[in-house]
Amino acid sequence: MKMSILKTGNFNTNCYIIMTEQKNMVLIDPGDEGEKIKEIIEKTGGKLSAILLTHAHHDHTGAVKFLKELYPDATVYMGKDDEDMISNVYRNYACVRGKAMEIFKDLKADVLIDDGEIIKIDELEFKAVATPGHTKGGMTYICEDNMFTGDTLFYESIGRSDLYGGNSEIICQSVTKLMMLDGDYKVYPGHGPSTTLEYERHNNKYVRI
Repeated sequence: MKMSILKTGNFNTNCYIIMTEQKNMVLIDPGDEGEKIKEIIEKTGGKLSAILLTHAHHDHTGAVKFLKELYPDATVYMGKDDEDMISNVYRNYACVRGKAMEIFKDLKADVLIDDGEIIKIDELEFKAVATPGHTKGGMTYICEDNMFTGDTLFYESIGRSDLYGGNSEIICQSVTKLMMLDGDYKVYPGHGPSTTLEYERHNNKYVRI
């Protein structure tokens, strides 16, 4: 799996750009700066096939509309329980963007997914693991030995739970759910540096195992 990371927007959201052997591209959380993402796609000669959203907050979805207009065949996937947030600028907090919040009008996912579903793009399989608590529909995506945790699990920390749909007890349960998985994974969060699951098992104060 070939992957690059682009930090986007004022919140430095990690956008993960993954290319298959057939040069189909998968984006995880294109939060902003659609033009930069477009340049990367064009430079690599890839075709955007899928956009995977870990949750519906504006800083993870801000470039979706721009990219869908350019690449209408790309499929947008998101956890079903965040459907009520993605176009609601008060629930997804896009209201902080001022006039720019217009880009969220009528925004939606093409496919709403549930826990355990598999998204297959060429040779790659992304398993959706429901990890609510930061939002109701938060998803972690696992592909090979890589784990994309959005704003659920960070390096030595976890996501906030005081926004719409958040719950402090549930997010701790979600983090524990990830920690109980067998083996080790490279952890790629929505913000900040990458880490590993084994490191977090021993160093994350929010882990309850």
